[in-house]
Amino acid sequence: MASITRLAYTESLPDERKGSAIAFTRPALAWFQRFGISVERLITDNGSAYKSFAYRNLLRDLGTRQAVCPLLRRRVICWTASIACARARRGRTG
Repeated sequence: MASITRLAYTESLPDERKGSAIAFTRPALAWFQRFGISVERLITDNGSAYKSFAYRNLLRDLGTRQAVCPLLRRRVICWTASIACARARRGRTG
């Protein structure tokens, strides 16, 4: 993917609990699917909502693997976080 190509799904939810994480993830993945994008791996932070069995089961049922990047802020599921994690491991910030 080119560095200038971005497609993002956003939604405002009342809290950061597992119910809200699930309520966000299911329609978000369906939204990407409408554009022909299948999400193979979803990168999240290590917040309790994303570590819950309910959230893990949702991703399993949707055929999506989870990867955890503890550098992410809790309020954001970042679809391109693999780049940020790789840069952080190499000591780059930009």
